[in-house]
Amino acid sequence: MRASARRAALLWLVIGLAAACEDPPAVLGPEDGITLTNQPGMFHLKIHDLDNVIQDTNFTWVSNDSTATVIHNSLVTHGYAYLNILDAKGVLVSTSSLVYEADSVTRKGAPGNWTLQFQFKASTGRVDVTVENP
Repeated sequence: MRASARRAALLWLVIGLAAACEDPPAVLGPEDGITLTNQPGMFHLKIHDLDNVIQDTNFTWVSNDSTATVIHNSLVTHGYAYLNILDAKGVLVSTSSLVYEADSVTRKGAPGNWTLQFQFKASTGRVDVTVENP
């Protein structure tokens, strides 16, 4: 096979593979159906329709206690989604994948303004996470 024929075959292979890929990467927007409740002692994030989202999103939440319960009811069918929780001093008190019915309690941390870091890596599905003080 000549070099030009090999290049043409390789080009068609690349075009075919690119066409076979799913939706292009997206960021969160109104089309995802986002519902957010963020009040002292209770945080709830619900995203109804993730579609290949690649994005990191942070929220500041007021924790009135040194621990919090994390309630997961998410269903991510493609890609990965994570939640990291940092206390008021910036210490990591919890890290978890957003999976269905994987509830947990954070480690003890400093009460005050906590940071909830959501990481979406080509995530498709729905997110339903509650973080609340006992």
